[in-house]
Amino acid sequence: KKHQAIAAAYSTAVRNANDRQKARALNMDKVMATSTNSQADYLFDYNTMEAVLLSCGVFVCLSGVMFQTGDLDSPIYQTQREILTVLVAIVIFASLIYFFTVFFIEVRTACGGGACASK
Repeated sequence: KKHQAIAAAYSTAVRNANDRQKARALNMDKVMATSTNSQADYLFDYNTMEAVLLSCGVFVCLSGVMFQTGDLDSPIYQTQREILTVLVAIVIFASLIYFFTVFFIEVRTACGGGACASK
């Protein structure tokens, strides 16, 4: 009798463990499905946009201070000046692209994919 009770308790425990594992797998699938949406929305979050554009602005301002000091006018620093000039141009161009991308996606989202044109 004790062996039968132990076997029944063991089979119940295994069945419960399998049910819990299946439930965890379903919950994990739900988490993964929602996390992909939040990862995609991260780039278009206002706080992220503010942080990126603020960082770009600080970099451009610091580069301007470096140009104004006159130390980069020396022929010794010609390569560094050219590299800094290219980096500043890239940062300005990339930040403009990022801003307008976020702007147009927000307008499209607010309009509902063309609903603003019909109003």
